[in-house]
Amino acid sequence: LVSEDNINVKLNAQVQGEAQMVLSSSTNNIPVSSYAVPEGESGCTIPASGLSSGVYQVTLKSEGKTLDSRKISIRK
Repeated sequence: LVSEDNINVKLNAQVQGEAQMVLSSSTNNIPVSSYAVPEGESGCTIPASGLSSGVYQVTLKSEGKTLDSRKISIRK
């Protein structure tokens, strides 16, 4: 559960090369936004200020492959 202005998301995979953290609505799996993840990292900071309360799917992708994924809940 997240109720802050910024969400620090760390997943269980380290990035080799370019990668993105994709934030999707969990109800219809439509991507809401995506964020660059630096090489060697396993996550990034997502600004929550523009997001509505709800459940989201956060997916770490690199070279078209899903490396890891988890759900987060935002309450405002």
